[in-house]
Amino acid sequence: MKGLIRHNIYSVADKMKLTIIINVIVTLAFAMVGMFNKVVYSWAAVVILLQISIYAVQAVSTLQTDANSQWNKFEITMPVRRKDVIGARYIGFILCGIVGIITTLVTIGVFYLFQTNVNFERVIFSVTFGVVLLLLVPALTHPLLLIFGIDKSETMSVISIFAATVLYVGSSMLFNLVLPDLSNGDLIFRGMIIIISGILFAISYVISKQLYQKRELN
Repeated sequence: MKGLIRHNIYSVADKMKLTIIINVIVTLAFAMVGMFNKVVYSWAAVVILLQISIYAVQAVSTLQTDANSQWNKFEITMPVRRKDVIGARYIGFILCGIVGIITTLVTIGVFYLFQTNVNFERVIFSVTFGVVLLLLVPALTHPLLLIFGIDKSETMSVISIFAATVLYVGSSMLFNLVLPDLSNGDLIFRGMIIIISGILFAISYVISKQLYQKRELN
C-alpha cells in the first residue's frame, strides 16, 4: 500500500505545490493591503474558504490524472488487494485535507501577524465549512465516479460541492430551528457537522471498497 500512497502523492504533488505558492502570494498580498485598507477585512473569511476549498478539489483531481495516464486501468491488474487501492486513495484524500488545514492555519496566522483585523466568527465559519468540504467532496465524488465513470469527474465534483453545501446550510438551519436558544449552539453545531462529515467519509470508503471489488478488468 505504501507504493500506492506514494503514487497518489506524486500524482498531485505538482498541482499542490502550485496551489501552495498561489495561496502564499494571495495571503501576503491580502494581509499587506489589509493594513492600509480596512475594506478588505470583510473578505478575509471568503479568502480562507476559497483556499481550503481548493484542496478539496485537488484531492479528487488525482483520479482524473490517473485516468489520463491510464494508471487506473493498470492498478487493477497489480498484485495488490483491491481494498488497499481504495485505502491508498482515501489516505491521499486525508493528506490533501491536512495540507489544506495547515495552509489555512498559516493564512490565519499571517493575517493576525500583519494585524489584519478579520472577523473571528466568520473565519471560524469558513474553516468549519472548509473542513466539511475537505471530507465530503471526495467522500461523495469517489463512489459516484466508480458508478458513472472517471470521465464525469468534473460534473461529479460540482455535484458533490453543491450537495455538501446544501447539507451544511440545511443542517445549520434545522439545528437553529430545533434548538434556537441552546448555549454555545454554534460551537456544538460545528463539532457535530464535522463529526457527521467524518462518518460519511468512512461510509464512503466502505461503499467505494465494495464497488471496486465488483469492478471488471477493462
